[in-house]
Amino acid sequence: MAQPSMALEWLRDWVEIEGWVVLPLSETQSEAGPPIQAPDGVNWVATRSYDVPLGGPRRMLWIGRRTR
Repeated sequence: MAQPSMALEWLRDWVEIEGWVVLPLSETQSEAGPPIQAPDGVNWVATRSYDVPLGGPRRMLWIGRRTR
């Protein structure tokens, strides 16, 4: 478990160049905190939300791509 920006820092070297990085976030986490600061070499592409099936909570996905 880590703050999203730290998780991206750790994951960056494990992702191939032009590879995708997807971080799950809770809706409250994405609304309450500052925007995720992606490290050099990772660019934000999109944020998507979805509802967990069977009445579960709303969740968010932060989607990025490694550039170098």
